[in-house]
Amino acid sequence: MTATFRQRILVSLQDQQLVLRDGAGPDRVWPVSSAARGAGELNGSEQTPRGRHVVRARIGQALPPGAVLVGRRPTGESWSPELAAREPNR
Repeated sequence: MTATFRQRILVSLQDQQLVLRDGAGPDRVWPVSSAARGAGELNGSEQTPRGRHVVRARIGQALPPGAVLVGRRPTGESWSPELAAREPNR
């Protein structure tokens, strides 16, 4: 019999953390940044929606760490302090 692990991603807006629970070991935790306008479900409100969601795609999963994406498309650049200084609004 093969064991099946169900991954769960939990995001705490209060703690600004993402927790990955996969049942295969200890939880893994990463910092996140939610919307400056707080939480809310109104479309176009620029707020972070609450509730249960489904991950449809893993954007950039085949890209190297630090790859820069604009509009979900890779630019071919890698993040650096120099790039951040040159493109502060990106």
